[in-house]
Amino acid sequence: MATGKRVTTIVMSKINKLLGRIEDPTEELEYSYEKQKDLLSGVKKGPADVSTSKNQLKTQKAKLEQDVPKLERQAKICMEQGNEPLARTALERKTSTQEHMKSLDEQIKKLDQDEKRLIEASKVLEMKIEQLKSTKETIKAQYVAAKASVQINESLSGIGIS
Repeated sequence: MATGKRVTTIVMSKINKLLGRIEDPTEELEYSYEKQKDLLSGVKKGPADVSTSKNQLKTQKAKLEQDVPKLERQAKICMEQGNEPLARTALERKTSTQEHMKSLDEQIKKLDQDEKRLIEASKVLEMKIEQLKSTKETIKAQYVAAKASVQINESLSGIGIS
């Protein structure tokens, strides 16, 4: 009977040494959680970058909108002066400017959609990170409880209570 307790103590001691060598899973969970939070920061930066680009395009479009009436006036003045080729060039530039404005409108709409999509992705990722946090805390608590249980069992086996 004393031999059985001694074997149990030795086995428990060996198991404890093994557990001590294994990395603490709570550290790994914490590291993973922090990495996910860093990723979220990057994802949250995306909509701001898209918004900046969108505003730059809007500014560019506003400048072009100011050019259209100027080109119309130039064409009119050139026609009044009898310079038809120069009037035609001004009207061609006006048409080109209007086409460029349409292209900018399409790009702005696309960036608008991208911004909304990134905001939604950010929200989903944030929700998943909150779930990870909850799971992490649960696993950490289970690990601490299991570790305490092992220590209690070792203590009990060391004093002869089983």
